[in-house]
Amino acid sequence: MCRAAWAASHTGNTFLSAFYRRMSVRKVPPKAVMSLAHHLVTVGYQMLSRGEVYKELGGDFCGRRNSRR
Repeated sequence: MCRAAWAASHTGNTFLSAFYRRMSVRKVPPKAVMSLAHHLVTVGYQMLSRGEVYKELGGDFCGRRNSRR
């Protein structure tokens, strides 16, 4: 999962790469990758348990969500 998290962290304007960037500000990069790997496991479990398809929220999702507040 850490390899998948590392690959997801280097993608374009995606929610997962934005998550990695937010985590790497607070943590050192290896711990940010582990945090992203944990997030991927959680997302995968939720998708399988609910029977849903992954929906990409975009790299600016948190900014849009916080601007409404």
